Amino acid sequence: MLTTICLSIAYSVSQRPPILRTEPLLRDTVNNDSITRDTLSIEEVVVNKKSDALANFEAKKAYHKEIYYLGDDSNMIMFGLGIGVNIQKVYNHFSRRGKGSRRLQRQFEREYEDDLVNEIWNPLIAEYTTLQGDSLAKFNLYSKPTLDFLSQCSYYERVAYVLERLKNYRDSAAIIHERFDLSYPPQTAPLSSLKD
Repeated sequence: MLTTICLSIAYSVSQRPPILRTEPLLRDTVNNDSITRDTLSIEEVVVNKKSDALANFEAKKAYHKEIYYLGDDSNMIMFGLGIGVNIQKVYNHFSRRGKGSRRLQRQFEREYEDDLVNEIWNPLIAEYTTLQGDSLAKFNLYSKPTLDFLSQCSYYERVAYVLERLKNYRDSAAIIHERFDLSYPPQTAPLSSLKD
């Protein structure tokens, strides 16, 4: 019975008339030995993906919901008509997995705060500095402010902070690059010279 239904559906689909278009989508025109295709031209569109810090944080929370379950140690002891203890939450509080889950939650919160700082800080340094590449990365390491500072100050104070830190960076760029350069170990004297 099932095979006859499938065959009849397949037969009825193959018996449909083809869809006919009365107007061509593109027309070909011949001009003196060359063929050109008439097309519609549209303006160029550039799509920049802007990451939203809160959306990224919520996506991490949704993806890692087990971590938030294991790391939850709130309301271990409940008071009502009597005293109740949630054994699972007590276990999660003292277990290795619970401690690791809470540590990962704190890491996610630090990344969220860093993303919030980047949303405010990166447009400022793009507008008021001309640094690029390695210098820009080291300037960020040297002068990136905290979220508390950026949330409490005004736009004018942020711009003044960027310009002040840029001046300090340019005055001592060689020292800053030397401190942040992790590719070369510090020079040490060979052991043979210490014996003399």
